Amino acid sequence: MQTSVNRFLLNERLVSTSRKIELAERGLAILEILLALEFLFQLFGTSYWNPIAALDYIITLPFILPFYGLSGMQSESGLLAPLLETLAAMLVWAIATWAVIGIARARQNRVTFPRLSNLETS
Repeated sequence: MQTSVNRFLLNERLVSTSRKIELAERGLAILEILLALEFLFQLFGTSYWNPIAALDYIITLPFILPFYGLSGMQSESGLLAPLLETLAAMLVWAIATWAVIGIARARQNRVTFPRLSNLETS
């Protein structure tokens, strides 16, 4: 009885962790899409008054804000700096999210194997 309860609790914990990992992966995908849209909007010079572009700029602002002034370069039109900042944000957020996902998967695997082997020998 105790073994089946332990297995059930372990499986619930693994499913919960898997769901969190999947949610993080989807969140990263959505963020990368929004940042790519902002990059394209800046590249093509889309007006800030365009409702879709304005919504994208508002949503991605907290993710790009830490990178403002990173390049220290500007072209005559002023487009080079925002483009580099957006690309830096895309790269850093992708690396950070994948690092967190990798740590979560490593912890999930570390918890899984020893406990399953202990349950089967009991």
